[in-house]
Amino acid sequence: MGKLWDVTKQGYIDFLYLDSSHAYENTLQELRIWMKHMKIGGWFLCHDVNTGIHTVFRAIADYIIEIDDVNLEYHHYPDRYGFGLLVKRSRD
Repeated sequence: MGKLWDVTKQGYIDFLYLDSSHAYENTLQELRIWMKHMKIGGWFLCHDVNTGIHTVFRAIADYIIEIDDVNLEYHHYPDRYGFGLLVKRSRD
C-alpha cells in the first residue's frame, strides 16, 4: 500500500480515488496510510460510503476524529452508492 509511495521521488498526491475492500478496518488503514502522502489541498475521494452498514462512512468519521495534525473538509455526495470527499487543509 502506502509503503510503495516515496514522496521524495514521486511527490505528494493531488488526487486519490479509493474504491477497495469497503471493510471498516481496511478503509481506516487506507486512510491512515495514504493521507500522509496527500498534498495540502489534495483530494481523497472514497466510493460506496452509503452501502451496507456504512462501513466506509464510519471509517472516514473515525479517521477525522482520530487525527489532529491536519484539517480535513468532508463533502458527501449520495449519488451512485455515495462518494465521500476529503480535502486536506493546512492549519494556517
